[in-house]
Amino acid sequence: MTRVLIVDDKDENLYYLRALLGGHGYVVDEARHGAEALVVARSHPPDVVVSDLLMPVMDGYTLLRYWKADATLRRAPFIVYTATYTEEKDAKLARDLGADAFILKPSEPEDFLAELAAVLSRGTSDTEPRRPVADQEEILQVYSEALIRKLEEKSLQLEDANRRLGRSTMQLEMAGRLARLGGWWLDRGARHVVWSDEVCRIHGEPEGTAPDVERAIAYYEERHRPIIRRAVERCFADGTPWDLELELHSRDGRHLNVRVIGEAVRDDMGRVSRIQGAFQDVTEIRRAQRERRDLALRLQQTLESMSDAVLMFDPAWRVVFLNPMGERLLHRSRAELLGKVVWEEFPEAVGSTFQVEYERAVRTRSRVQFVEYFTPLETWFDVTAYPTDDGLVVYFRDVTARREADRRLAQQATMLDKAQDAILVRGLDDTILYWNKSAERLYGWTADEAIGRNAHELVNDGSAEFVEAKRELMSRGEWTGTLRQVARDGRRVVTECRWTLVRNDAGEPESVLAINTDVTDRRNLEQQFLRAQRLESIGTLAGGIAHDLNNVLAPVMMSLDLLRDLAGPQGHDLIESLRSSVGRGADLVRQVLSFARGLDGRKERVDARTVVREIEAVLRETFPKRIEIVVEVPDAPARLMGDPTQLHQVVMNLAVNARDAMPKGGQLRIVVSREDLSGAAAVQLHLAPGRYVRVAVADSGAGISPEHQEIIFEPFFTTKDVGHGTGLGLSTVQSIVRGHDGAIQLQSELGKGSIFSCWFPLVGADDEQPSAPNPARRLPRGDGEFILVVDDEPSIRAVADRILTRHGYRVATAADGHEALERWREHRTELDAIITDVAMPGMDGPELIAALRAEGADVPIIVASGYVTDEGAGRLLEVATEFFVSKPFSAETLLTTLRGVLVGR
Repeated sequence: MTRVLIVDDKDENLYYLRALLGGHGYVVDEARHGAEALVVARSHPPDVVVSDLLMPVMDGYTLLRYWKADATLRRAPFIVYTATYTEEKDAKLARDLGADAFILKPSEPEDFLAELAAVLSRGTSDTEPRRPVADQEEILQVYSEALIRKLEEKSLQLEDANRRLGRSTMQLEMAGRLARLGGWWLDRGARHVVWSDEVCRIHGEPEGTAPDVERAIAYYEERHRPIIRRAVERCFADGTPWDLELELHSRDGRHLNVRVIGEAVRDDMGRVSRIQGAFQDVTEIRRAQRERRDLALRLQQTLESMSDAVLMFDPAWRVVFLNPMGERLLHRSRAELLGKVVWEEFPEAVGSTFQVEYERAVRTRSRVQFVEYFTPLETWFDVTAYPTDDGLVVYFRDVTARREADRRLAQQATMLDKAQDAILVRGLDDTILYWNKSAERLYGWTADEAIGRNAHELVNDGSAEFVEAKRELMSRGEWTGTLRQVARDGRRVVTECRWTLVRNDAGEPESVLAINTDVTDRRNLEQQFLRAQRLESIGTLAGGIAHDLNNVLAPVMMSLDLLRDLAGPQGHDLIESLRSSVGRGADLVRQVLSFARGLDGRKERVDARTVVREIEAVLRETFPKRIEIVVEVPDAPARLMGDPTQLHQVVMNLAVNARDAMPKGGQLRIVVSREDLSGAAAVQLHLAPGRYVRVAVADSGAGISPEHQEIIFEPFFTTKDVGHGTGLGLSTVQSIVRGHDGAIQLQSELGKGSIFSCWFPLVGADDEQPSAPNPARRLPRGDGEFILVVDDEPSIRAVADRILTRHGYRVATAADGHEALERWREHRTELDAIITDVAMPGMDGPELIAALRAEGADVPIIVASGYVTDEGAGRLLEVATEFFVSKPFSAETLLTTLRGVLVGR
């Protein structure tokens, strides 16, 4: 085989020619300069030599001269292959020195091989240089000039290269720091390893550190030290390179993964004179790789264990991944599907929503989500698909059962809509999730309006009751109670609530089921009932007070007639004043009973002027000073038939409402007038035409809206806050006015106040004069009759005894029923009449009467009481009591009644 000697100081040139020639069947020897070429050629004579010109140690021109001067070597043709000398005289010089061919770099491989073959085919014809030896001086002169010229050019090139190298070195150092990459070398026979700055930093040593070989090896893990030692020895021995990844401990204690690369550097004689290489800290790279592997493993495990099915396609729609859940849902194994085109494996999906949506996701590079039924599998799938750079990822789940559950829920929701109770579901944050038709009816909000709103804000008006109820619900899991809530139109509603905490499969609270029943009407009825009970209790209390007050007033009233006789004419006015006061006290007691117990009040002639003046005095004492009170009454009497107590209640109620309508102050006007109602005006008020007393109460408050005016007289309607009013006031006023054959009228305008006018039929003549006081008359006297007085009040017994004795009667007294029976038994043949109280300790009046009748007493019995309950009245009827006087009574009433009873007997 043809042997070719290549001489070039550039490794890349050697590599190129070695590959080119070796690939075409040539045996190749190499040398890096002329001196080495001579050594190689003498040991392995070549068939042809291919040499560069500018090289270290010995250049190509010198080699050519030595080559042609050697009788053995010059038999092999010499080809100059260079890019250094490109001028024609350079080529001429080479040929003058005996070169067989001159080829410029770079040349096409085919051209180079053709020239080489041509040279070999013709061989070398000249055994001496082409020019005579005498011309050697001229040749050397030309050679020297060419060499100097090219060296200057080379120097300039090197200078430029050095500048570029400087910049590159800085960039390389920067890159080395970023990549944690440095260089090193070790000369044969040297004791110290030379490290770059970055290698020093990696070892935790200061820059410029050059450790000896053993110290450098000692940084490595103990198990790795023999490995690096053998690598160094082998490389020095035969040039074997290495690329190892080892572990070491830096001086500052870091445990590092490092990559160590080493290769041989040969001298002119081809011996390994140095090992040089690279050193890189790959700790972070390996850590990142481990993290990526761990992440990939976790991702794989996650996808494998997901409850959702996962299916992945490549751009050609081939299946590249399917997790176990996907196998179950598709009823196909991974082995069957991996690498297969999905549309071929599931032809029923071609043209379906699945294909349309998948292709849309890939085309638009956007996520798609849909629910679709796949007939071959008889399954509803909820599908979400995401495009990726590698294809499409599809997540899907079987929602067949859920859709069936949704269908059943829809049916149940329809049934819930028919329920009478308001049913709603809200999240733990009180967001409304469900709202049935009854909730719409109760609260006035449609489902569309309510769902998504906050229940606390929507219907509970931010009440603290709701917050407390929710706290108990979260603690106990359920809550039952009553809430005051608000409807859309502002109506206050009372609901009876039953709340249940709904939990998910894991037992965690998820939502609240609330069933609310409207109990507003029932609660109002209960309040009315409780009010009635309260009034009954007040009535019972008032009855007891009335009894005691009447017992207090009775002796005073009876004593006045005695005092009149004793005082003489000069004291009559004072006594009459006392009589009026005691009578008024008795009337007040009767009015309290009438109001508290609902006792039928007697109707009498009442002057509305008097009623209003009495109320005016109360208002001026009790109402705030910021309210101006104006009262207007006519000069003529304004009489009507009515119950004074109830009339007081009407005017007082209207006045209090007027005060409440002016919280910041204003004018309260009460006007009494006599009015003639014509036909039209009377018809409007539903009254008969005629003459009426009008009592009007006006305020300067905010007024009443038209919608409220229509319902203001309805029971329980009120515009006041909770706890301020029952809503019964105006309803009661209207009832009382109508009970007096009258009418009530409201006139109001927003911002201008309100006027309530009450109309009552006028009675009596205009010219009616006050009646003159009755002249004093003689009180009826007895004729020695024996009277038994029974009362638990000592003062009443004492005054009655004195009055009766003074007016011709004999008297015996008893403090209770038992003592009265003893007196009866002592004087049964003498007694002519018995006067007894009703309420007494021990044996009361009805029991005494029953006992007397049982013992055959037929004497008349007069019952005197300040207050008789319904039960007491019934018991009196049972014992057939015929005679009754109401405490307090005057001496005249007592004597007249007693005289009438005795005469009647």
